[in-house]
Amino acid sequence: MEDVITYIVVFGLGFILVGIYLFGKEKKRVLPLSKQMYSDAIFTISVVKEQRKVSGINMALKFPKKAQTVQHLIIELVNTKKETSVVNITDSITRSDIKGAEGPFDYEAYISFVTFKKLLEEHSFPFESFRIIAETLEGKKYKSHYLGLHNWWNILKLDSGTYN
Repeated sequence: MEDVITYIVVFGLGFILVGIYLFGKEKKRVLPLSKQMYSDAIFTISVVKEQRKVSGINMALKFPKKAQTVQHLIIELVNTKKETSVVNITDSITRSDIKGAEGPFDYEAYISFVTFKKLLEEHSFPFESFRIIAETLEGKKYKSHYLGLHNWWNILKLDSGTYN
């Protein structure tokens, strides 16, 4: 009798764990990747994951003090010799100006990861890292941390390599 109860408990726990796994797989997750705080703005890069795969990159710029218009979104490619090349992604993104709870002047843009990788592959510049730059009409540039592409992790924030 105890063996039957043990089998029922083990199989019941197995079904519950499989249900939790499948339920969690359907969720859309937004994971923060880079957050730069400036005196007049907050620039945030987030990764959007659907079904446990990266589906896009979300770029948000919040202006808590004064309204500013974002004119260009640029990817700055950097190679091992610290030489740079620029890719303009303004035409390839989906944009929407939003009103947020933190401030009345917010800007948000989204680019699918497939389009993002295609833009980087079409550019003939061999790069090691990149960063995303938002430029306003006034000429101010807001830059993210250095980011990199990885076969397993897809996109990640690079380590500085210096400790203490």
